[in-house]
Amino acid sequence: MSNALRKTAIGKVTGLQVGFNATEFVVMDKGAWRALLPVEITAVDTAYAALVFTETKTTYEKALEDHMNKKANERGYTTIHTASLRAALVNSPYHAEGLVYGAWMDACNAKGYEVLAQVQAGTIPLPAVEDFILMLPVLVLP
Repeated sequence: MSNALRKTAIGKVTGLQVGFNATEFVVMDKGAWRALLPVEITAVDTAYAALVFTETKTTYEKALEDHMNKKANERGYTTIHTASLRAALVNSPYHAEGLVYGAWMDACNAKGYEVLAQVQAGTIPLPAVEDFILMLPVLVLP
């Protein structure tokens, strides 16, 4: 992590005013400047990584939801939830379609969370949002 990014991270995680001289990070803590210990910097790095991942995860979850809603909108449904709800209506002419939407929504969520878990574990790099969407199952309607 660059010093500039680490300075931002320290500020976000600790809520303290942060400075950097040529060799160390310092924070304004209880009215006085003090150098951060290496163990504190490591803890900040870990906390910041978790914070950034949480923000990233939210972005990807929104993209996933938007993608599923867009597909449901193409058939006149307001959301993926209203499309999949038809599965519960056995006598509905849209029952079979609802079953497909529900299964597809479940498969998309499973794949989306699998990809995000792999990113968090460091086993795959974070894909662009567009590539993330391409990793999802394809909707095949009756």
